[in-house]
Amino acid sequence: MSFYKSKICIIGGHKTTEILINNIKKIYTNKLDIYYYKPKRIKNLVLYTDLKKSLKTNDNFLQFTKLSEIENKIIHKRYDYLFAIGLSQIIPNKIIKSIKQKIVGFHPSFLPNGKGRSSSAWNIRLGKNGGCTFFIINNENVDSGKIFYKKKITIKKSDNAETYTKKYLSLFDSMTKNILKKPEYYFNKKTINPKSQANSYYHKLKPSDSFIDWSDKTSRINRIIKSSTHPHHGSFGFIGDRLFEISDTVERKKSKHVNHHAEPGTILEKMNFKYLVKTGDGVILVKINKKLKIGERFTIINPYLIFKILSKLKINT
Repeated sequence: MSFYKSKICIIGGHKTTEILINNIKKIYTNKLDIYYYKPKRIKNLVLYTDLKKSLKTNDNFLQFTKLSEIENKIIHKRYDYLFAIGLSQIIPNKIIKSIKQKIVGFHPSFLPNGKGRSSSAWNIRLGKNGGCTFFIINNENVDSGKIFYKKKITIKKSDNAETYTKKYLSLFDSMTKNILKKPEYYFNKKTINPKSQANSYYHKLKPSDSFIDWSDKTSRINRIIKSSTHPHHGSFGFIGDRLFEISDTVERKKSKHVNHHAEPGTILEKMNFKYLVKTGDGVILVKINKKLKIGERFTIINPYLIFKILSKLKINT
C-alpha cells in the first residue's frame, strides 16, 4: 500500500510535531490520529506545543500524559506508520510490534552523538556540532534504531540556544518535506549509522546545571550562559542571597581600564543592562535585566542555599 493511502498516527507535543503535521497535511488527504501530549506541568518544557490548540485541522485528537494511557488504543488500531516526533517517552515493545510498516523517530542532534535530553544545549555547552537525525524505531533503547537521514549543523561561537533552535527547526522542516516527497525511498535506505562514531548521552538540562562559577574560565562561562538562553530557563548568578538571571553574553571591544586584580564575579563596568564581570582568567560582558552597581560581586554559594532559593521560586531542580 502507498504511504499516501496508509493508516498513519502521530505522537508528540513539541514544535517539531506541529511542523511535521502541517507538512503531512499538504500531501495526505485522510484524517490523522494525533495523540497529543498534555503534561501535568508545563514549566521548563522547552518548545512544548499543545497540538489541539495550535493545529487548525479536522483530525482525530486523543490526549495523553503517559504512553500507558493510550497503548491499547494504538495496538488495537494496527497503524501502518507511526511518527513519534517531539516525544520524550520510550515507545514500548508492544506498540512497536503492532505497527505494520515503520515507526519514525527524530532527534535534534547528529546521532549517535547527543542522545538523551536537552541535546541542543549540551552541544553548545560542550563545543560540539549539532544536527538533525531521523531514524526507524525498532527497540526500546533511547534515540536508537536505523538512522536513514541526518544532517550536521555547525555551531558557531556566536550561537546561543535560541539561534541554534531556529537553525534546527528550519532544517527539520526542510528534511521532513524531503522525506514526505519520497517516503518509501527514505524509510528503506541502508542505515547510515557509523560504527566508528562514539555514542554520547545527555541528561535533561536543569536550572541547577546553570549556576555560574565566576572563578571558572571565560570560555566555559560563555558556553554555559549561551547554552541556557531562551527557550531554556537561563543561567544564574547570586549577589548575596539575591538571584539574578543572566540572559546572554555579548561581544565587546577591549577596555583599557579593566581591573584585572579584582576578585572573580566583580562587576567592573556597566552599559545599560550589560555588565562587564571579572572571571577566573579574564572578563565577560553579560546581559542581566536588573540594575546592578559597579563593585558589586557575584558570589559562590553552597548547594543547600541554591535549592532553598529555587524552591521558593518554584523552579525545577
